[in-house]
Amino acid sequence: MWLLPLMISSRDWRRLSSNPNPHRRNQEQDPLVLEKFQHKGANYEVCLEANAGRYNVWCRFAGGARCDGYNFSVEMLTDLDARMVKGISLITDLQATAKDAVLNDHWENYKAAVAALTQKPTT
Repeated sequence: MWLLPLMISSRDWRRLSSNPNPHRRNQEQDPLVLEKFQHKGANYEVCLEANAGRYNVWCRFAGGARCDGYNFSVEMLTDLDARMVKGISLITDLQATAKDAVLNDHWENYKAAVAALTQKPTT
């Protein structure tokens, strides 16, 4: 076995070392949209992405930024493309949980609770 020195930038090293399959990641920059729905006049998407040894499911505004801070994930047992696992019951359960968090305003309730805890009492 031959070992050759490798010249690589620190930025590229961080990208490669954090991704178990960097070639696949380049092909799947955009997450897979599992479902689209509406809530309080806004359009949302439930997304699935395979990244760094995990399948991640979250909600975002249609075609844009995340709508909350939740990320539901499960460890990959084998390196399968996200499109191959989208129908597995565990992934559909995570999908339902992510959608439920938006429909029941969990993130807004969480932010309100944190704000209430961080307010200074008035005397």
